[in-house]
Amino acid sequence: MKVNNKEKTPGFNTIIDIMKTMMPTLRSENSELDKSITKITFSFPDWSQLRGQEYKTLTTMNDSQKNAVKKSLQQYSDIANIEFIEKDNQHDTHIKFGVYNNINELTKDYDYSTLGVASYFNEHLEQNKKIDKVSDYSLDGQVWINISETGLISVVNTRLHTEEEKEKLHSFKENADGIVTYFEGLDDWVFLYKNNNDNGHINNPEKTLGLGSAIRKTIIHEIGHSLGLSHTFTSDSELPDIEENSLKYSIMAYEKPKKEYADFGVNYPMNPLLLDTYLIQKLYGKNMTTRTGDTIYGFNSNTERDFYSLHSTDDVLVSCIWDAGGNDTLDFSQYNVNQKINLNEGTFSDVGGLRSNVSIAFDVVIENAKGGLRDDYIIGNSTDNELWGNKGNDTLLGREGNDTLYGGLGNDIFSGMMETIFLSVKQEMTFFLVAAAMIYYMQGWVMIH
Repeated sequence: MKVNNKEKTPGFNTIIDIMKTMMPTLRSENSELDKSITKITFSFPDWSQLRGQEYKTLTTMNDSQKNAVKKSLQQYSDIANIEFIEKDNQHDTHIKFGVYNNINELTKDYDYSTLGVASYFNEHLEQNKKIDKVSDYSLDGQVWINISETGLISVVNTRLHTEEEKEKLHSFKENADGIVTYFEGLDDWVFLYKNNNDNGHINNPEKTLGLGSAIRKTIIHEIGHSLGLSHTFTSDSELPDIEENSLKYSIMAYEKPKKEYADFGVNYPMNPLLLDTYLIQKLYGKNMTTRTGDTIYGFNSNTERDFYSLHSTDDVLVSCIWDAGGNDTLDFSQYNVNQKINLNEGTFSDVGGLRSNVSIAFDVVIENAKGGLRDDYIIGNSTDNELWGNKGNDTLLGREGNDTLYGGLGNDIFSGMMETIFLSVKQEMTFFLVAAAMIYYMQGWVMIH
């Protein structure tokens, strides 16, 4: 069953229009689009061996980085009709992955603030081309992640300086190689930096690339570029100062959302978001085979996806849900914080102490929701919902459909059209007394709103 509310905000359409101007031609929307599958090959070239003396820091990905890439590719194939096929590093592939340490002479990127760089893959790749050197790989479809870890040494005012301090600054700038140390000038100030991963391009040590970390976000972002997604802004204009131009709506944005719009704490988005899902499906079609059974998101998750699964109350999600069918449930029952859960497509929920951190993609129907141990505000959609308040003083809004509302413990408020309501013993007594009073005074129907 399709839900009724599919309205997109004006800002959503504004960002979509901006992104479309910088993207490859979108394929026409038709019924055949959902049936076709785009096969894209990828590989992890041995850049460390191939770079020779020409390139300083081009480096082969380690196992942790490769694993993070594969998980991110899976996210895109979950939501769109894309099949990723891994190949060895002896031949060119549509997408090639590597890391570099602050300086990438191949792509001409030398700025520490550049977290990664990627280009759209070549659909007409010569896949049997043998690789003997870096230049044998096509530039199309290269994805690079910057593994430098910049630490600020000091900030120097160049006008309030002794001769000795000027000499030290001059020496620092003369010896800065862009890898171990580097600097940035801003008016009368100079910022001096040290790379805390200065040896990364030599030994590339294994490190935990945690879910919700900046580097995992960067990997998802750069893969988006390789598949045809653009930034949420144009480089030759001011950034649109709107809610939708942020990491609340798109992994392709640069800025975290303002506090009044969302709060992710220290976390970054964990998968492609509302705008990204919408556009990648316009490019490749919707994957209608993903999670077609009865799926649970959150606690007790059966998704087999870490960005949809909660194992303890210390875990959080910053995710957008794509689901192709079944009778599905958002389970946030173990959290001991006030929450707002919205089951409508294109909307956001405040879950686990964060705000607007879980969204539901367009054309997704989630039927059920479980609140937690405090006060929950749960909004159903136009299908038949089962809503559990659990503990706390909850508000359950069934809206359209034949809904079943479970109040649980606490003083709960119910609203809907055709609801079946289950109450605790205390609530049943209160409900009975209120209903009796209404019948006595009104001599009519008892209705709950």
